[in-house]
Parts: sequence; structure tokens; C-alpha cells
Amino acid sequence: MKTPAKIAPKSRFQARQSPKFFSATIIASAARCCTKTIHRRAARDGWPRSARDNYAVEFTPPAKLRSRCLAIFQRTKPTGLKAFSIGLERRAEIDRALHRFSSLLALEAELIAAVPFEVALKRISTACHTNPNSLRRWAASFLKRGIAGLLENKRGHSGRKPK
Repeated sequence: MKTPAKIAPKSRFQARQSPKFFSATIIASAARCCTKTIHRRAARDGWPRSARDNYAVEFTPPAKLRSRCLAIFQRTKPTGLKAFSIGLERRAEIDRALHRFSSLLALEAELIAAVPFEVALKRISTACHTNPNSLRRWAASFLKRGIAGLLENKRGHSGRKPK
């Protein structure tokens, strides 16, 4: 009895030539929004979808996004690993922490130049468009916890609870 011929699996490079479906991460970077927005748009507009392994879902975006998605897809290297990306919310949080750190560096430069503390605080707060009390709080938090003290420590959903 003959054994059936095995079908050779497609290599990763053959599968990357012209995909029909794209991950939400690639579509989000092409549309300059977050992946949650892509999932919502796909559900609202009824984009064709395909389930991958591990229940990951891929979508076929509209034609005007498809060319940008294809360009991003072809720029990425086929490693077989999931690409590391930072979400827009996390990126905004890091930007805020960097703004706080740069404000504290400017405050320190003023203090090194022998400017009185309250005068330096007032100058930096007006230049950075912040409240002097915020600068005091950031400085205390930075001295206590380092750069991690400048990150926001919100837990879960913050703000008013829905009725």
C-alpha cells in the first residue's frame, strides 16, 4: 500500500506576498488609531474576518486602508514572533512622564543657577503650562520613587461610574 504524498507546507515567505487579511495591529498603525477602534469599526461596518490560531482575528480593511496596510506588512520582517508594539494609550502615558521629567530637569537647572526656589518654580510652571503645585508633587514623587513616580498610577476604570 502506497503512502499518500505529503503536501509541502507554504513557507512564511510565500504567504507574505499578497495577504487578504491583516491583523488589527497592522490596520491600526495604517489608520493611526488603536486596535480597539479597529475591532469596533470592523464590527460596525461588517468587514470580512478570518480566525487565526489562538483565536486571533484578522480583518480585510476597506480599499483606501488596504494599500497602506500592505506597505506596513511588507516592511515588517517575517520572524514568526508577534511584533512588539506600544498602544496609543501607553505611549501617551510615557509622553506625559517624559514631559514631567523634562520639567523637573528645567527646574533643577534653574536651581543650579542659584535662582530662588519659588521664582524657579513660577518660571518653569509658566513655561511648561503646569501648576506650581503639580511641579512640587512631581518632584516629591520623583525623589521618592524615581522615574516610576512620574507615571500615572490609575487602576482600572477611573472616573465616574456608569448608572
